[in-house]
Amino acid sequence: MTKVSKLRGQKLTDEIERICQEYISKDPRVARITRSLIQRKLGQSSRSTLVGERGKLIDHYADQQRRNFNITKTGIRKKTDDEKLVKLRIENEQLKRERDQAVADYASIMNGLKMKGINLEDVLYPIFNPHE
Repeated sequence: MTKVSKLRGQKLTDEIERICQEYISKDPRVARITRSLIQRKLGQSSRSTLVGERGKLIDHYADQQRRNFNITKTGIRKKTDDEKLVKLRIENEQLKRERDQAVADYASIMNGLKMKGINLEDVLYPIFNPHE
């Protein structure tokens, strides 16, 4: 036999808020705020009282909990701005090295062609004018 909840009206809403406040500081990957959790904590057998405004309230607390831990709705951790910045700086340095290597390779090709007396414009024509 299921336990019948005696909470109704504003008392029920206050109890929902209390439970959500209790769980909002916990990691959502371990203790996620859901309507099912609230239903179990309240001892209710039906979720019909957790729709409408109360449902929006629970969803708001669940969103707040995910934002506190930088987690998306699917449970994937979002990177902080500092982490993104570090990654972009590393990528930028790598691209600079690749650019410098490409310029050095291009210069060595040009010097080799000049030393052999080959016309540079004829050899590099497809690179500079690919559609003609």
